[in-house]
Amino acid sequence: MLNEIQELVAKYKEEKNIVFISEFNKTVSSFIQDEPVPFIYERLGDRYKHYLIDEFQDTSVLQWLNLLPLVHNSLAEGKFCMIVGDGKQSIYRWRGADVEQFVSLPKIKGAEQNRVIYEQQQALEINYQEKQLNTNRRSCAEIIGFNNNLFSWLSATYLHDEHRKVYENSSQQAFSKQGGKITMSFIDKDAEEKDKIVLQKTLELIQDSLANKYAYNDIAVLTRNNRNGSMLAQFLMHQGIPVVSSDSLLLKTCAEVNFLVTFFTWLTNNNDGISACAILAYLKEELNYPIEHPHFQQTASAPYKLNEILRGFNAELNTTHLSSLPLFEICTELIRVFKIENKNPLFVNFFLDEVASFNERENASLFLFLQWWYKKRDNLSVKIPQNTNAVKILTVHASKGLEFPVVIIPFADWRLQNTEQILIDTNNEVAQLPVALVKTGKELEKTNFKTNSEEEDQKQTLDNLNVLYVACTRAVSVLHIISREKKQGNCITNWLQNFVNEKYSEQRDVKFFETGTYPEKEPKKEQEMETLQHISYRDLHKSIAIKLTDYDFDVESKRKYGIILHDILANIKTEKDIDAALQRAILQGNVVVNQVEELKAILLQLTQHKELKEYFSDNVQVKNETELFLADGEIIRPDRIVTTPKQHTVIDFKTGEKSDKHIKQLQLYKYTLSQVSTKAVKAFLIYLPNEVVEVI
Repeated sequence: MLNEIQELVAKYKEEKNIVFISEFNKTVSSFIQDEPVPFIYERLGDRYKHYLIDEFQDTSVLQWLNLLPLVHNSLAEGKFCMIVGDGKQSIYRWRGADVEQFVSLPKIKGAEQNRVIYEQQQALEINYQEKQLNTNRRSCAEIIGFNNNLFSWLSATYLHDEHRKVYENSSQQAFSKQGGKITMSFIDKDAEEKDKIVLQKTLELIQDSLANKYAYNDIAVLTRNNRNGSMLAQFLMHQGIPVVSSDSLLLKTCAEVNFLVTFFTWLTNNNDGISACAILAYLKEELNYPIEHPHFQQTASAPYKLNEILRGFNAELNTTHLSSLPLFEICTELIRVFKIENKNPLFVNFFLDEVASFNERENASLFLFLQWWYKKRDNLSVKIPQNTNAVKILTVHASKGLEFPVVIIPFADWRLQNTEQILIDTNNEVAQLPVALVKTGKELEKTNFKTNSEEEDQKQTLDNLNVLYVACTRAVSVLHIISREKKQGNCITNWLQNFVNEKYSEQRDVKFFETGTYPEKEPKKEQEMETLQHISYRDLHKSIAIKLTDYDFDVESKRKYGIILHDILANIKTEKDIDAALQRAILQGNVVVNQVEELKAILLQLTQHKELKEYFSDNVQVKNETELFLADGEIIRPDRIVTTPKQHTVIDFKTGEKSDKHIKQLQLYKYTLSQVSTKAVKAFLIYLPNEVVEVI
């Protein structure tokens, strides 16, 4: 099976002429591993003389070996190279990062087995100078002192010697900022609904920060994963706290958005009982509709009768009419009818933006939108400007390199060992396999893989310590940590409680730890700040009726009427495109909803005209607004060129009064096509809305 998959992947890459980025370093390595000055680097070595490699702790062994020839060549020419990193912030081992190669510099892994790498290592050893940067210019003195104590104790207590050197000489000195406040809250392991307690505690800490003259945008909430971030974002927004997050405000987490998508699903299949019952459940739970158990039973057995049930609660709803509307109007009609515009308006508006964007495509339909939604929903989120005065919610990994006056770390209680299986090198000792996937834990203690399991445990301990370090060092003035006690398993909570008991004996076994005071807030440089406002929702039909063009729709004016039709026809290839083209015109503000039926009738009359019908069928090739180049370089652009196996037909749409210039223009189009094709060429001049003139 794996071999078949590999062959299919290789075939796909060959067809698309692509290389996966995950394979790029391996490919480069295969070219350079045995060459002191690889030919693929010759030009780079001539162009660049000095090298700075940043974030080295997150570099993989393969990446470093690929960069070494450039560094080696630069040093050989007496140039300057610098490697910058912090082993305590190595949090990307799952992406191949190897912090051990950073702390072992200038030694290089594998140097003993490869002559070329050994020579490169010698060059590093000759030129190597290590400099520790121990001055912290970010945080207040109390924050720095707390972190020094916490991580020196944790590393000495839980790391083995080979990993402990990552935290050697890690204590930092404050530059000038004094003060700082730290709190740790431990939620009792026997408490019910611990998640709700964490959410409420987070809200209280935000309110406390505001009371101490910090603004919303001074506060960052850091989580270990997006699930917790999403939970916090939803809770805080319901409490009226403005929130900014690129990861946690996914549209799919909003009940109103899911209701709209579910209704779309039922409209495409009236026999979908699950969707029908989900619609009723939302109306009952979120909008307090008086829906009872018999309604669910009736809907489950006959989903198509949902229309009757809904009309009993809301006389305005007509699902038959709803199904006939274009996609965007279906969405706006549902929002208007069920009055959900004021429930999570931010999510609803951004979802409408996505619907409108999709609706601009050709042949946009409910079915195609649902296909698109289920592919894209994991990446569709509310986008808010970064200078908005709002609390930031982001993962610890996303916060790396950033700083915030107030940092809150809720859910600081993740497990220390998460990997249930590891891939190890067996050297064919146990089975005829070079590698094996084995479970970690006590089962391995009596096997040949005990050392592998212990090594993995230590690496995970270092990973988790580094994640905690990154989180705690983002704080400038205030650091709040909230941790749930666990009844089973080793977790971050155990580390924090053991640290408090050991280093702050006067607060031993407390559920709330506190040290320091709120420092006086530093004045900020004045900048324009956006505040999240409640988005008011007008009647959606009225919101669509916006004029963006510089002309008015006047049925009595033939010329202006024709201009609108001309613009719509540019988006029509066959009669089937009429609805989508009219919807696009609505979104662009060229027409309003109550004018659609009249325009549609005119367009149908045009596409079904006895002399034009064949040019709007599915059996022809159509190019709208295509460019033709004349011999003198001039470009002409006929409105429509229709191609069949035997002929080309040029169609141009005109407005206003007839003119000989129009006929001469069509004759030019006709002549130009005849010069580049052996097919016969016909030409039609159409004075909108419906007068047809064949040009000879």
